[in-house]
Amino acid sequence: WLRAHEARRGLVLANPLTQTGPLLFVKQAPGMFSHQLTQYYGRYARPGGGVFVLDRPGTSMQARPLAAGAFPQGSYMHPEVTHDATRVLVSFCAVDAPARDTFKGEHGHYYHLYDMAADGSGVRELTDGAFDDFAPKELPNGQIIFISTRRGGWHRCGTPGCEVYTLTLMNPDGTNIHTVSYHETQEWDPSVLNDGRVIYTRWDYVDRNAVFYEQLWSVRPDGTAPAAFYGNNTFNPVGTWEARAIPGSQQIMATAAPHHGMTAGSIILVDPTRGVDGPAPVTRLTPDTP
Repeated sequence: WLRAHEARRGLVLANPLTQTGPLLFVKQAPGMFSHQLTQYYGRYARPGGGVFVLDRPGTSMQARPLAAGAFPQGSYMHPEVTHDATRVLVSFCAVDAPARDTFKGEHGHYYHLYDMAADGSGVRELTDGAFDDFAPKELPNGQIIFISTRRGGWHRCGTPGCEVYTLTLMNPDGTNIHTVSYHETQEWDPSVLNDGRVIYTRWDYVDRNAVFYEQLWSVRPDGTAPAAFYGNNTFNPVGTWEARAIPGSQQIMATAAPHHGMTAGSIILVDPTRGVDGPAPVTRLTPDTP
């Protein structure tokens, strides 16, 4: 069995299309409160992990740390490479111990955005304050769109309550930070589509069930003209997160994940030319994963 799988793996990795080059990723100790909503609050963060590069994916598991020693103890999320491949964005929360209260968390800890050169040098903090800032993406004009609790307000369910976080915009040096979405509930994972729009996940449960409606929306980079992209009247998948455009295609890749759980699950393809709801636009690339 092992020899057969090793042979199959060797055949797959012999394909030149698998030679993707280095991959950027973070290691993270999962938060104290593991939920698709609360996993992004610094008050639930646990220390551990870092920013790493996998230089030879598929060939070697050896990971190279990036910016080693530049951060205190803390938690890392959402690494992102700028389009010119010269800089790396990451969200980081300084925390040196797990929260003592796993339900209310440890207030005073927040995720903020940082950037650094591609070799890990020149780390600088771009955002600060009593806000959680995460999921940064560089726009074609150089601005950074990200998710932040700066909108203010609280979501509809749960105790002690969770701050609403939505689309926010800033200059690449961290100046001119301003909210561009005042949607009443949470939003996640902005990413640039091939036509310049931003795709993101929006929790849209006004006057309907809270669980089934974390699906894909699109918006102009300045926050105007939000529109349903896929799944706003779809029960399965329950939620669609982490969308990414596929170059040269109208399809996007995303993660199909549960409501009461971490943002993890099947990797799917969504083809909006086949519809905006239901199973027809969706292809599961990892059907072995629930």
